[in-house]
Amino acid sequence: MQATFGPVLKNWREGRRLTQLALSGEVGISQRHLSFLETGRARPSRATVLALARQLDVPLRERNEWLVRAGFAPEYPGTTIDEAAMGPFRMALQSVLDHHEPYPAFVIDRRWNPVMANAAAMKFFARYVDVAGLLNPDGDFLIIRSCMAEDGLKPHLENWSELMGALLDRCQRALLIDPMNEGLRRVVEDILSLPDAPLRPEHGALQPVIPLVFRDGDERFAFFTMLAGFGAAQDVTLDELKVELMFPADDTTRRAMAH
Repeated sequence: MQATFGPVLKNWREGRRLTQLALSGEVGISQRHLSFLETGRARPSRATVLALARQLDVPLRERNEWLVRAGFAPEYPGTTIDEAAMGPFRMALQSVLDHHEPYPAFVIDRRWNPVMANAAAMKFFARYVDVAGLLNPDGDFLIIRSCMAEDGLKPHLENWSELMGALLDRCQRALLIDPMNEGLRRVVEDILSLPDAPLRPEHGALQPVIPLVFRDGDERFAFFTMLAGFGAAQDVTLDELKVELMFPADDTTRRAMAH
């Protein structure tokens, strides 16, 4: 397992655009020792693995993988959201979803699959797709892929090209944080390979946020979204869960959702 740690460390360091000198100085080890770690000529201590991972802002799931690759036991638990120990956090998530009514809200996991949703989200998205099919923790970027699909949300999104451009930006920013995420990399490649590639707004036409604009016959709904997560998470699951809240972007949508 030790031999597999060095290349992963090197990939993350280069992904963060850091030299060996810069990273070693921040962690408090010599550049020579860091070079030996990357080539497999030296074995890191557990503390060094964790210090490097923290400095490179490696997500908790990958920090566990680093430890295993270096020959140590994982550091961070990965409790599923349905386990009893997650009760207070599950209640907190449900409370946020419930208090966001009558507007849609989801809890999404590391692969951007909705794993929880409030009643408003279930009712609203049922206009367009099979909502039960979106709530799948074993899926792969289901919301984004539904936005890309002709039998999904794509035909119902009035500003599809602009929205996909925003989602592409979001995915690419996420890759800067998690550069070894192959699923995320595939999503970026799939968006870029679309025949009707997404547009990026010109600088002079920038809005505060890019809305999601749905069209259902004569009815039009516009939303903007906000993301929230747990602070200082020390559990892999909690570190990865995010709440996505949808807010009305105009008075027409606000009135429609209220009724």
